[in-house]
Amino acid sequence: MRVVVVVLSLLISSLAWGDPQLDVHILDNGLKAGIVNTGSSHVLIELRVGAGFIDEGPSETGVAHWLEHGVFRGTPRFPTKQLFEKELKRLGIQYNASTTFERTNFFFIAPKENLKAALELFAEMIGRPVLDPKAMKDELEPVKQEALRDQVNAQFDLFMASLSLHAKTPRMAQPMTGTVEQMDTQSGELPRKFHDRWYSSDNITVAVVGGVDDVDAARTLIDKVFGTFGKFITPPRGSFKDEIKIAKDYKMYKVKAEPGSRRLLNVAFPIEYNMQNWAAATLFADYLNREDSALSMLTDAGLAESAGVSVDTFQDVIYVRMIIDL
Repeated sequence: MRVVVVVLSLLISSLAWGDPQLDVHILDNGLKAGIVNTGSSHVLIELRVGAGFIDEGPSETGVAHWLEHGVFRGTPRFPTKQLFEKELKRLGIQYNASTTFERTNFFFIAPKENLKAALELFAEMIGRPVLDPKAMKDELEPVKQEALRDQVNAQFDLFMASLSLHAKTPRMAQPMTGTVEQMDTQSGELPRKFHDRWYSSDNITVAVVGGVDDVDAARTLIDKVFGTFGKFITPPRGSFKDEIKIAKDYKMYKVKAEPGSRRLLNVAFPIEYNMQNWAAATLFADYLNREDSALSMLTDAGLAESAGVSVDTFQDVIYVRMIIDL
């Protein structure tokens, strides 16, 4: 994810110095698309689906993240993970993805001369993933490894502690990916059901940023490859308001005694959501989470058990959240 964030920040930063062409439109099927030409040698393609952890059913814990992994396992033209990854490599595509409470994001970075092939492959991956149940069960192994890694990650522990501070329901204090035990009992059919419920064209946004020499041609191409996506009625969205107490101030300070006399200082700074702010906030968090940062002095001096900064979003607001375990 770090590579994607750094490249994205460079592309977005170039907007402040040049005069980029900007094109935003909505396809006939409701899919939203945006194109920004920065004159770069590469293009970043981001596709965002309006569904995340908050939209999972009671027996679907972690399926949004599981599906995020699963779409990379093959398409009709490249039906296995090996063939699909070989095509990505042939086109010089770097890729990544992430799942949050409200969104699932997919990223391709490709040489600008491969924009057409990259868009076609991206559309096929999202619109027509294979999602074979057996292969999906196999994909649970790397998902499990991520879950196990999070269990020994101090930053993740702080993030979950912050959620617990503001939670209205027990759900928000549980691992978003689910536990390894939960994963072992889940059916390989779940990702397909989640995909067919939420990956509707009018619930998807596509952005292309970088070396787009012909914006009109790129617009026509997007209409062609994503215009075939189906539009259907999605269920009512999950609401953070039912799960989390949201602060309305520009700063919020909260100290709470936890079981075993644990105390947490949680400071959140809300800022307007846009790609430039998101890239800047993420890089800022990376900087403060370094081992040699000023924040680490708190733990080095024995003033705190741990400290960290995270970035999350809710309803088009970015929260830069500093959490200190006293």
